[in-house]
Amino acid sequence: MSYNLVLDEPVKNDKVEEHDGLHFVVEDNLLEMSKGFTISSFQQEGQTYFKILPEKEAADTGGCSSCSSCG
Repeated sequence: MSYNLVLDEPVKNDKVEEHDGLHFVVEDNLLEMSKGFTISSFQQEGQTYFKILPEKEAADTGGCSSCSSCG
């Protein structure tokens, strides 16, 4: 499953978290489905990069066990 980041204002029942001065907003139903997110960041060559991972992967993603290339 992939997630899109958009610039938006929170609406009723959204969850808002601050990370390094930025506010991340997630819809309540998506938060329940994912069981939360881990947000990490790093800087490289003057750019800030964010990695956002769900605590629980969606069942239809297959994951690493769905392929044979990992041994």
